[in-house]
Amino acid sequence: MVLGSHDRSELQKATYALEKWADQNELEINMQKTEHMIFRKGGKISQEDKIFLKQEPLQTVNQVKYLGLTLQTTTNSFRIHTKQRATAATKAIHDIRELIKLSLKTAMIIFDTKIVPILTYGLDLTWDKLRTKDLHTLETVKARFLKATLGISKHTLSRLVYVLAQETFLIEELRTKLDLPSTSNWKKALDERIRKREDIWEDFYITEVMINRTWTDTNQKLRHFVTSLAVHGYHHKICRNQSLHEPHDNCSAVKNLKVRIYKTVILPVVLYGCETWTLTLTEEQRLRVFENKVLREIFGAKRDEVTGEWRKLHNTELHALYSSLDIRNIKSRRLRWAGNVARMSKSRNAYRVLVGRPKRPLGRPRHRWEDNIKMDLREVGYDDRDWINLAQDRDQWRAICK
Repeated sequence: MVLGSHDRSELQKATYALEKWADQNELEINMQKTEHMIFRKGGKISQEDKIFLKQEPLQTVNQVKYLGLTLQTTTNSFRIHTKQRATAATKAIHDIRELIKLSLKTAMIIFDTKIVPILTYGLDLTWDKLRTKDLHTLETVKARFLKATLGISKHTLSRLVYVLAQETFLIEELRTKLDLPSTSNWKKALDERIRKREDIWEDFYITEVMINRTWTDTNQKLRHFVTSLAVHGYHHKICRNQSLHEPHDNCSAVKNLKVRIYKTVILPVVLYGCETWTLTLTEEQRLRVFENKVLREIFGAKRDEVTGEWRKLHNTELHALYSSLDIRNIKSRRLRWAGNVARMSKSRNAYRVLVGRPKRPLGRPRHRWEDNIKMDLREVGYDDRDWINLAQDRDQWRAICK
């Protein structure tokens, strides 16, 4: 039941009359569900504008739902109602199981019969008051449905999705089917969508997915693959940025690709046979210098926040961007190989060369491979005196090598 009036005193009289009628018929009004809303242009509510029921003031709210239509204090906005309809329609999309297995034609029939009625409830009453942002909210529901049908990411540009599915914009269809008037906000929203669609690169229209439309049929297991490849290419496989964008020099994908090339092409050449190296501190420093030089080429310069000038990245900044240091990689490999050597027979040549006790020449003894192993163990907090027996436990040694 709804009571309304242009005058507060008249509304209060009607409320008292309702209360008296309920008492006479032995009915009780639920105070928790009875609310009071004032339609106004803005500003604070006066203390005198309160309505009393059972000598208690009613709760004043900023929105109320009546017959499925959410009304706000100002009659010029239906933003909340539009969002609620869009949320309900999105939930209905998730209720459709295995949407990607349906043909595109069948999916759009389901959209028109199941999703559109939920989304457009009360639209004939709110259409004239909808703002551009509200129309975009309605449009995102169809874009989300198409993305689910095509099996592509929700971060994909909607303009590409409409072109792939060869579908028209929802706000354009609704105005035609429901015979709604053409408003200035509708024209603005539609022109913005059309302008974005015109920004699509020309090569996109000659891709395989646009020419060969077999992926739109039923039970196309590779639909998500061909559609994702068309809108993303291989860029999304190596880029940390989830939103679709064009590759550029500062793009994380470009830097990630350079790091991958460094790891797969350059690093194996540099570290070939490093498990058997006997490194001195000078040689370790030379490797660090080489690594920092390569990383500076990959990550480029950085603008100083104080002076505004470009400068080289400091070593600490490089290590924060790239954690797999060469020296740490060498020590990990060396310890893994040391575990294999320790479990070898003493008659094996590898054991005799790396752990054996040959006669030393006169003078200062040279740095041995075993000395590096002991130094590596001391760095991780293990006793280096009996490392051969320690390596017999594979699980414990594997934990040390990490």
